[in-house]
Amino acid sequence: MIRLIDTENKSHFTITDFNLGREQKRRLFNMGIYSNDLYERVAGNGSGPIVIKNITSNSNPIAVGRRLAEHIMVSYSKNINEDK
Repeated sequence: MIRLIDTENKSHFTITDFNLGREQKRRLFNMGIYSNDLYERVAGNGSGPIVIKNITSNSNPIAVGRRLAEHIMVSYSKNINEDK
């Protein structure tokens, strides 16, 4: 497992754990960020937020602050069939 902040752009992963308090987890759930869904890191180089997209539910991209991303644990997904 690695932290969300350590993933590369265009990588696919699943969220495995949130090392956060109850209120912070609730906020993520309300934004549509769930464990065990497949995500893609869309953007997030430099000092701005990390933008992820839930591929499982085909949602709009969501920006996650870098400090919050340090506490979201992910694991890379196996080979994804990419059409691009």
